Amino acid sequence: MNLILITTKINSENELINEVLSFFILKNVKFEERKVVYGGVVLFFTDSPYFAYNLLISSVLSYPMKIYPLLSSDELLKVLKKSEISVKYVNCEIRGVKKDLCKELEEKIKKEIKFDRKSDIVLHIQGIKDYYGYSVLKRNCENYSKLLENEELRKSCFSFMREKILKI
Repeated sequence: MNLILITTKINSENELINEVLSFFILKNVKFEERKVVYGGVVLFFTDSPYFAYNLLISSVLSYPMKIYPLLSSDELLKVLKKSEISVKYVNCEIRGVKKDLCKELEEKIKKEIKFDRKSDIVLHIQGIKDYYGYSVLKRNCENYSKLLENEELRKSCFSFMREKILKI
């Protein structure tokens, strides 16, 4: 069973869960009923995380969320090594572990991808303990309120996310 990690505003997890599960049922995405909720983060267990990810970013759900397919740290490094992305920086937040883990992961990532100050791409790493999610976003695509207010920006960001999804 694979996972998708979705972040939202803290104390909004139940609304997000209801909307995403309704969407999964509507789109015939196989998922397990169990979920993990941890301070603004929800883990969904599914057999097809990339399919679910693509459906979610292609739809216009009303609830603000960021979506991350999940990988182990070794899988993540393997994916990044194969990708030919150049990023401005890495933004990392892993809940439930010591803060040094993000620094360790960022150091490993720096060996696998190119960094360019002129790039408008940011690699976001989110996680809970041993589950790591990633997302490659253009700058301004990580801002919930901007995405909800600006339809052109939302279309541009989602198109970019579909194009740049990192696959194993």
